[in-house]
Amino acid sequence: MTETTYLTAEQVLTFLKENPDFLSKNEDILAHITPPSVHKSGSVVDFQHFMLNRLKSDKERAIKDRKALIEISRSNMSTLNRIHTAALRILDVRSLEEYLETVITELPLILDVDMVAIILEKGDYELPHHYSNGIRMAEKGVITALLEGQNFKLQANITNPEYVSSLYGKGAAHLVKSHALVQLQDISKHTPCLVAFASRNPTVFDDTQGTELIRFLTQVIEKTLKYWLAA
Repeated sequence: MTETTYLTAEQVLTFLKENPDFLSKNEDILAHITPPSVHKSGSVVDFQHFMLNRLKSDKERAIKDRKALIEISRSNMSTLNRIHTAALRILDVRSLEEYLETVITELPLILDVDMVAIILEKGDYELPHHYSNGIRMAEKGVITALLEGQNFKLQANITNPEYVSSLYGKGAAHLVKSHALVQLQDISKHTPCLVAFASRNPTVFDDTQGTELIRFLTQVIEKTLKYWLAA
């Protein structure tokens, strides 16, 4: 068996002196080198020490930023695919009953949330029986108060069970920790109506997120609901 031989320090120094551009052509090696810390006369060593640390720091930061960007891109692509899948499934229904079943039962699985609900405020009228099982009723004034004059609301870290139960019912009082509320326009002439996407994860929805994808899906939900109610 051939015996392994190693370069001596003198051989390495000779090679670097004969190839002064070696480190600039092979910057990856800097991540494995301990920079000099001994101060000598003049400023050459101090400057080299600073540059090596700077290069290592820049590279570590670049690697970290690249990984974060990749994760964000993957997350955004996953969310986009889920939204498109949900929209196509809604457009594929063939009756109001199937539509309500799809929104309430299938969309939470597709979107990876705990609940999707269509919520209508109670009013001085009877909700038609053929869709009363698919639309949740809230007390009069609840939706208006929650939306606070807006048509869209993202909320994280929800801790008030009474607040949750007023919208989703007592059974969800300790389940919903974050949600997105989007008002549905012109669904009922009598009272406000909204669609809610809710999660037990307190940070799934928050007011720093972009809203384009949720708004798009809500428009699909709204237009198809209006179609089936008029059918």
